[in-house]
Amino acid sequence: MAFQIDLNTLMLCSMLVTATCGVLFLLEAWRRREIASSLWWGIGFACSTVSLLFYIASSAPQLDWLGPVGNGFVVATMSFIWVGARSFNGRSAAIVPALVGPFLVIIVPLLMSRPLVAWSGAVPFFFVFSLFSLMAGFEFWRGGANRYQNAMILAVTSSFNGLYYAGRGTVLWLTSPDHPFFIAYFGSKVATIEVMLLILISSFTLVALGREQTEMALRRAATHDVLTDVLNRREFISRAEQLLQRLALTRAPVTVLVMDLDFFKKINDTYGHPVGDQVLVMFAAMAKSTIRGSDLLCRHGGEEFVICLPGVGQRRAIDIAESIRARCAEIAIVTERGTLRPTISIGVASAPFSQRDLPSLIAEADEALYLAKSEGRNRVATAA
Repeated sequence: MAFQIDLNTLMLCSMLVTATCGVLFLLEAWRRREIASSLWWGIGFACSTVSLLFYIASSAPQLDWLGPVGNGFVVATMSFIWVGARSFNGRSAAIVPALVGPFLVIIVPLLMSRPLVAWSGAVPFFFVFSLFSLMAGFEFWRGGANRYQNAMILAVTSSFNGLYYAGRGTVLWLTSPDHPFFIAYFGSKVATIEVMLLILISSFTLVALGREQTEMALRRAATHDVLTDVLNRREFISRAEQLLQRLALTRAPVTVLVMDLDFFKKINDTYGHPVGDQVLVMFAAMAKSTIRGSDLLCRHGGEEFVICLPGVGQRRAIDIAESIRARCAEIAIVTERGTLRPTISIGVASAPFSQRDLPSLIAEADEALYLAKSEGRNRVATAA
């Protein structure tokens, strides 16, 4: 005897699962109410719950118009997940397209398909739903797949859903709702199970993604300077010491730059501490863009920064230091007291075979920095 699944039972189960996930997300959004992405995802799951209520109510002949409304809320589910993904990535919310898609899915069959039948407006509904699913998948992949494991899961899940509904719309367009192939692979029962699995996977993964982002932010706060967003002193020392140990095994060179903004106290006294902070932020961003991703940059304290250049000898390091010095001199900050053009003094210390410990390299570069300061500032000096 073949096992039969009742469609209404499936939809009821799907509604209960979706409602539970929606409540979960709204509670998560309230707990993390400073994070807009959780709120958008909660709204999306709430829309999914509402859509199932419309579907159940539309089974009454006099309420057949609620079917397209339910379709619109299903599209809104994925459109708000897409909005949440954009918000998670720090991009604009794009509310207008998120609302236009569901509105069109609702209004087109109500205006053009009279009398309404069970599959009125289904093809455009499937394609619009597919589009938002693929957009959400792309947004998850673009924004966090290389950093967050859960973002990759969401990218794959959303993309699969988008491809499935694109196939569903195509097969329905080319055949009919009664075609055996459509019923077997894209019918209401199969689609309801697919969506229910999508909701289960997405709900737990989205919660995990939010927590993963929070944990990463906490780790970053513990390892990076709050103002300049470069490594703090403790993290720099930890990473640099590990780096020196690896370089010593291959006898590769290493160079340390100690950099100090000239007359920084005078800058704070003359222009104010907010301008001084702006100088620090702009210099850190400029220095970070000048060096390689494998190099280490930290705010060592106050207006002093340190760079560790693995695999770089003294001659190349001097060129890098001169580039940083020249680019620093190009910074111009317009203030009420005139235009501020900060300068930097840099001390360079190298170990040709990395046979040095970090404290001695920093101390040697610091001596070179003192030499650069004594020779008039805004220059690069090497250790004697």
